[in-house]
Amino acid sequence: RFAKQEGRDMAFGGFGYWARGPLVKVFNNNAEGHFGVSPYAYFVHPGFRTHTTVPNVPGTPEDIKGKDISTSGTAIQTYGIFANNRAFGSYKAALQISYSSPSTSNLGNLIQNFTATALTKSGKMIDFTHSGMQTLRSSVLKAIHEGNS
Repeated sequence: RFAKQEGRDMAFGGFGYWARGPLVKVFNNNAEGHFGVSPYAYFVHPGFRTHTTVPNVPGTPEDIKGKDISTSGTAIQTYGIFANNRAFGSYKAALQISYSSPSTSNLGNLIQNFTATALTKSGKMIDFTHSGMQTLRSSVLKAIHEGNS
């Protein structure tokens, strides 16, 4: 589904909040409704996952502007955050993290205070594809459709 775009445009992919790498602060958000894939996603196309030069844009930490970082090897909490987020609705996975194997933290990616409520009979709460260590703290994952576990 993304191959023809070569990782340049992922917005059509069925995500609520989509982050192309670990430098984003995803904090205090609500994603409600039907999502073709996921309310929250960290997806770095394989063509971009080795090293990325960090642009000089407002909000970027001074110590990494213009430097190369490994988008797949940097933990979310190193420069960004995923905390206090809520997903409610129908989706394939409430949170999807792909191509992320952080070596910058012994926790891997830290997911904090995440609440997900699935209304459908099937699906996943969290999907880690081609990814390493992940830590989930103070989170609630609920499947409320009868028969969904």
